[in-house]
Amino acid sequence: MVNKFKLKRAPPRSSPNGVAAAAMTPMMAAEGAAGGEDNDGNDTDPFEAMALSITEGGRMTMNARKVSMSPTTTNTDTQGYINDNDLMMNMMNMDNSHSTNHHRFIGMTHKPFSCAHCDERFRTYRRAKRHQRQCSGKKNRVKAERKVKAETKQPTKEKEEGDDVEEAEEITYTSYRPAKLKYGKDHPDAVVQNSTLSAVLPPDVTYNLAMPASIIANGNLSNLQLEAIVYGCQRHMVDLPMKDAKDMTMEEEMQQQQQQTVPLRAGFLLGDGAGMGKGRTLAGFVVENIARGRKKHVWISVSSDLYEDAKRDLHDLGLDDYATDRCYNLGKLPYGTLDKYDEGVMFATYQTLISKNREKVTRLDELVEWCGGEEFDGLIMLDECHKAKTIEYVHPNELDEKGNPKTVGRGMDKREKSSQTATKVVLLQQMLPRARVVYCSATSVSHPKNLGFMSRLGLWGHGTEHPMGFNQFLSGLKRLGTGAMELHAMHLKSIGALCARTLSYESCEFELVDGVSDDKVRQLYNQASEIWTDLHAQLADRCKKLNKRDEMQEEIAKWTAMGDVELSENMRRHLDLYRDSDTESDDEDDAKFEEERRLRRIYRERQSKFLKGLFWSAHQRFFRSLCIASKVDKAISMAKKALDDGHCCVIGLQSTGEARSKGAALAAGYNDNDGGSFDNFVSAPNEDLKRIIMMMFPLPPKPKGVIAPVFLNPIKNKDEETASSNDDSNDPPSDDTRGKRRSNRDKNPKPKKRKLSNGKSGNQIPWDEISLDLDVTESVKNERMVNYRKAAEKIKNYLDAVDELELPPNPLDRLMNELGGPDKVAELTGRKLRQVRRYDESKGRMVVFYEKRNGTGRFDQINIEERNNFQSGKKLIAILSEAASTGISLQADKRVGNQRRRVHITLELPWSADKAIQQLGRTHRANQSSGPMYKFLISEVGGEKRFAAAVAKRLALLGALTQGDRRATGQSSALGLGGFDMDNKFGTKALKKMLASIWDCSGSSLTDAEDSHIFVALKLIDSHLSTVLEEDGDWQVNLAPYDDDSKSEQTFYKLMETLLLGPCLQLAKERVEAIKEGRSVDKYYKSLEEGTETKETIKPKIDEEVKAAKEAGLNFNACCFIWLFDVGVTQESSSAGKHRPPIGVPKFLNRCLGMNLPRQKLMTEHFLKHLEQEISTAKRAGEYDIGIKTVSGHSVVIDKPRSFSFRGLEAKDERVLLYKINVDRGMNSESARELYDEAMALEGEAGNSPTTEAGVNGWVGGRQRRIASGFYIDRRVIFKAVPRVVLIINQGRNSSKCVVIRPNEGKRTFSKEHVNEKIINGAAQLSRCTDVRQAVETWNREFDLADRPSSESYQRWCYGRHDERFVFAGSVVPILNKILVSANPSETGSEHNIMIMPSIIRVEPSGKSQQPTSENPENEEPATNSEATASADDEAEAPAVGKKVAHEMFGSSIFRGVITEHKDGMNGRDQSETYVAEFTDGCNVEMTSDQAKKAIRLFEDEVENLVEKAKVPRADAMNIDVHTVVTSTTQGVTHRPILPEGEDNETEEYERIFEEEYDGDVPNLLVGLEFPERLIRWYSRSENEHIDIPFWQFVLRKLADKLREDGTVSSREMLNLEKAEQKMGK
Repeated sequence: MVNKFKLKRAPPRSSPNGVAAAAMTPMMAAEGAAGGEDNDGNDTDPFEAMALSITEGGRMTMNARKVSMSPTTTNTDTQGYINDNDLMMNMMNMDNSHSTNHHRFIGMTHKPFSCAHCDERFRTYRRAKRHQRQCSGKKNRVKAERKVKAETKQPTKEKEEGDDVEEAEEITYTSYRPAKLKYGKDHPDAVVQNSTLSAVLPPDVTYNLAMPASIIANGNLSNLQLEAIVYGCQRHMVDLPMKDAKDMTMEEEMQQQQQQTVPLRAGFLLGDGAGMGKGRTLAGFVVENIARGRKKHVWISVSSDLYEDAKRDLHDLGLDDYATDRCYNLGKLPYGTLDKYDEGVMFATYQTLISKNREKVTRLDELVEWCGGEEFDGLIMLDECHKAKTIEYVHPNELDEKGNPKTVGRGMDKREKSSQTATKVVLLQQMLPRARVVYCSATSVSHPKNLGFMSRLGLWGHGTEHPMGFNQFLSGLKRLGTGAMELHAMHLKSIGALCARTLSYESCEFELVDGVSDDKVRQLYNQASEIWTDLHAQLADRCKKLNKRDEMQEEIAKWTAMGDVELSENMRRHLDLYRDSDTESDDEDDAKFEEERRLRRIYRERQSKFLKGLFWSAHQRFFRSLCIASKVDKAISMAKKALDDGHCCVIGLQSTGEARSKGAALAAGYNDNDGGSFDNFVSAPNEDLKRIIMMMFPLPPKPKGVIAPVFLNPIKNKDEETASSNDDSNDPPSDDTRGKRRSNRDKNPKPKKRKLSNGKSGNQIPWDEISLDLDVTESVKNERMVNYRKAAEKIKNYLDAVDELELPPNPLDRLMNELGGPDKVAELTGRKLRQVRRYDESKGRMVVFYEKRNGTGRFDQINIEERNNFQSGKKLIAILSEAASTGISLQADKRVGNQRRRVHITLELPWSADKAIQQLGRTHRANQSSGPMYKFLISEVGGEKRFAAAVAKRLALLGALTQGDRRATGQSSALGLGGFDMDNKFGTKALKKMLASIWDCSGSSLTDAEDSHIFVALKLIDSHLSTVLEEDGDWQVNLAPYDDDSKSEQTFYKLMETLLLGPCLQLAKERVEAIKEGRSVDKYYKSLEEGTETKETIKPKIDEEVKAAKEAGLNFNACCFIWLFDVGVTQESSSAGKHRPPIGVPKFLNRCLGMNLPRQKLMTEHFLKHLEQEISTAKRAGEYDIGIKTVSGHSVVIDKPRSFSFRGLEAKDERVLLYKINVDRGMNSESARELYDEAMALEGEAGNSPTTEAGVNGWVGGRQRRIASGFYIDRRVIFKAVPRVVLIINQGRNSSKCVVIRPNEGKRTFSKEHVNEKIINGAAQLSRCTDVRQAVETWNREFDLADRPSSESYQRWCYGRHDERFVFAGSVVPILNKILVSANPSETGSEHNIMIMPSIIRVEPSGKSQQPTSENPENEEPATNSEATASADDEAEAPAVGKKVAHEMFGSSIFRGVITEHKDGMNGRDQSETYVAEFTDGCNVEMTSDQAKKAIRLFEDEVENLVEKAKVPRADAMNIDVHTVVTSTTQGVTHRPILPEGEDNETEEYERIFEEEYDGDVPNLLVGLEFPERLIRWYSRSENEHIDIPFWQFVLRKLADKLREDGTVSSREMLNLEKAEQKMGK
């Protein structure tokens, strides 16, 4: 091992100037204020201190207020600043109001006057005015922000830190039944829908199914599946709006004339969860459309395996002949042959969609031609549509010649290029505008940008709030946050464009197994991190050499291109030095090494920019492999326990490691056809590390006459050491001395004799016998020889060090073999080759065989065969990889033999939530006898949380986009993965602040360094300073690197120079003096190693120096400064460059993987503390996006809403509703006592033990403290009415939160650190109340005192529990953008618009059911006795035109129709009658009178089946038209304006001209928009002055004013138009 750089850490290439420390946050201010004294000399309450800091930080002043200057004669407000006199008067008014609203202006008594342009505050008005004149040149942005802050008052009530428990952690579901569809048999398993979507009713059912009655009556499709088909077909009858000619510009009109414009048919999104039977539903869509006469359909999915499933589903629905003869696999059909298939279902995969032949004919073009172009009105079903994602949606004219959207920008500004799949899917929809599109996937939209290909949903384009297209829609989503996605999901359901249900997870169990450890792997991990650190230290040197070589080669190429120009001596020497002199031979052995030679030449020619990327990708892959390996033992023990408990086991991982193991096997002489064996399993981490070593230090061209190192050739053993080879190999050594795998092939190849350079034959010289004393200046040959030996020795040292690690084998192979081998374990993966341990009789021992995966059938059927083995019970363990994570069912299906409960162990967290949902859905599906037990394994490797973070982020978004509520994805929150969500904007901010404090070595750190860390850093510093002091001259000057230093030495010296002459200059000066006095820590440690001193004598000396160093500024941030550079994170590399974005959270955590485990744990925990602080700050500022907030409390009452018709003639029946919510946010003693008893019952468990530590992993500033659940009393004398009582519940070791409950505030969540430092042990000094009866009595007294509005206090810092809140609901999505624009308090056209964003809230009134009721709860059958009688009489009557008939087609399918024609005829003396019937599928059938009578009776049987078995209303059962007969009782909305006739232009309350009377019911569940509670200035024409109005009223009034200016008709005008239409109709 090369130890040259052990102490030479890779330093930051940056200036010594540190980044300024972050500004003090409100939390810091609160901490500083806590424990102080208020104006009365009493201790400041921590809650009060926090409110004080927020008020101060918010600069609650009135001097920069922006007011309306509108004259009463105009409708448009002209806004500006008030003058200085107004400023003075307002400040006086503030002082007068202080007595009544003291909590609004806390902390402003001493310096009440502030500048309008900056943060300065002054005691007198004169000083404030003078400063303001000088400060008037500040930037407009600051001015605009100050203006808005002055104009919008903060709420008057004092808020405590924290967020509602329900907002952060609760996930609520409701049992699901179709709300409007009243027929069909129930789904075989319990189905739920999240409460957010359940608050929305779908539209009325107006589509009538034409599919065979047996499908509905027999339950081949459940009522849930029928509901999706009904709403999908109903949605397909709608066209998306097109731009009218009157709205077009001249250019657009000319463009429209040039090309035929066809309206786009609306699409449907089937977002049901995994296992709901979406494939059967898609087959139902096919049956229904065939029954309606549409002949051609396209079914696109992710795998050809699903083609058989599609045919099976069609068979199950009665289309036996159709599925057999008219269902085609596009990928198996020859190009140019589709025209012979005149009808049927064309199945294709996404991969097939993007393929093309040699003539450049694409499958997409063939598919469009087969469909028939623009007139095609069949189905396009995008199954598993999450595979078509990442689209930068643009206009078709902006596509490049390949059909891909063009990219713009460079580096960090470059827009992401669309995936080929997404592009083809978009083009397919554009070329088939009338197609009926169905998007289908449980994970259809894992990220908002992946919505881009779903253009048929109608969320953007003309007629929407985003007419400019998808990019505008995406910007709107980002602006409002996750809540906007939730609103849009609700909107899609309300218009019938979305069905999203999921199987109930009630029968499932979830367990997050955190901190999985393996002592052996832990030790191995730390050793491996040292090797990687050493390699990284030399990466810069290697890149520098490569750059110099490339520069020389470019120079040589230039001179050579000039013709007969003589090269310089340096150029010729360079050519001779790097000339490839390897001899080639036709010998058999040489042929084996041909590929190895080619690879090594590639390594030698690799450019530095590629080397860095390969290094870091291998770095991440290596440590990820170790993360997985550390969990294998735990997975094996859990699997064996599951079998012992009578269960069976499914183990999920993503990668198989086949690529690396295959590469090692091929290097050993094996191929796909030949078998072979190893002594041990191939290790993927071993191959990764050795490969990067060979890339970093490729052997130079081998000099002639030198025998290459045997350790480079895996097919050689130590007996062949004298054998020669033409070249070296990049593969790991194989000789016995290395103790690793040994090939059993080519044991004794004969040594060959080579021709020496002089043409004579003889033995060559071994590489390790080359003399290093050769004079390299004498000849190029000598230099090549010496360089070759040095390079070989370096590689051998590294490879030996890697072998000493004994890296673990592939997890998949180890799991397979230790759980019973292929005979007992079903492997469902995509790999072709695997390693199996078996007994070798010829050797008398166990060996590892490298062989193919074989089954009884074709290779592409192996996974199906293995699935059947598992489902039948032949094998009780299944291992599942990503390749088999889609379309394979492994649940405890009631129809299979294996009825054991599934234990699903997730060994490797997938890279995306898409893959996570797909894999989890394999074992939780419909028709199962028991739900699975999910167990997620997360190792103690701190950086592995990066992978969990990626999954948690996607799972949260999946809940929002496909389920309408991002809390709905149970796999995220129920497992606790939500706590690992670090890859978000708050994580980015936290990382930026943390790195800034590290580069500045800030003394204020959230983590205290342990003495052991200080010692290591101090030893390094003393060692370096000792080296510098040995040189002549000033030590500060000598810290700088020399020009002749190697790149590694330069970077290390630069690191120390930046650190010691920058933030740690004082430390450096003191250490220089200490070293001169003989007190060097490095010297002490060496004396201990040399034995001149003992541990007892040296420890006090070291402790004294460590203490002095800490006092001089050596802290945790300084340690991190050094640690991060070891893994390539520097001040320069972490900041944004010209074409490089700043370091992000994923990259940071990836780099942290390379630290040893103790450092890694400290580093990640330090980052998590910063993240937690950032989130807390955002919550207090109202900037934390938690999606849908839940309004809860002791009592929640929804008042009757105000109703507004804001869309005029565009949508006459849509209403925006404004609800007033009365909330009692307190908690009575009964509820508090229940929570207390529950906490006490669980206290004995490890997670809720009172010994649970505080803070992140229980540490607060290096001290371990305990938080006991229970009642606490604050007995300070300032509480005159009643002592303040608090209930604190510790949520256990797996949570960093505590629940804090107050009688007047209800439940809040706080970090354990805050609870410990600020609530229990802060200024309040709460005392534990063990007398529960006394605590309950005190609770009741305070609860009764709090029975008042929240703006009133009943004692100091204690306010009432009654709140009034206002929520915008109803049809808000169609005008969402207008609402947000109206929430801009700044002047119109301002360059710096500052919007105040609303929150999405969910309100459930007290005592109400969560399931919304349909406006038409029961579809009671109308009186149809006469029809039934007539139907019975029809049997005796002859067939006639208009009679309904039925006919069997496509096997057992029965389609319905009507007799349309009667033909009379004479044939001799026999009279015959012929009837023509037209069926719903469009075909006409001639039948005799007897056949017609049978057809009539068959139709009547179909009707009876529908009515009796499926509960279809008789009128609809007899109806064959597209529209239903039995419609909802809901009628068109009647317009009843609030304002009397003629007052539209009189009122200044503009919203009233759009307001109508509301006669509906109050909903059981409400979801809508709520704006912050604050006041804002509004000019009142009636009072001729500016008044304060609530912000919700400001938004409402400004929105109405804008609509009035745009010409939207008022409610009165709407009513008059309706009356005129009715009059004209009469």
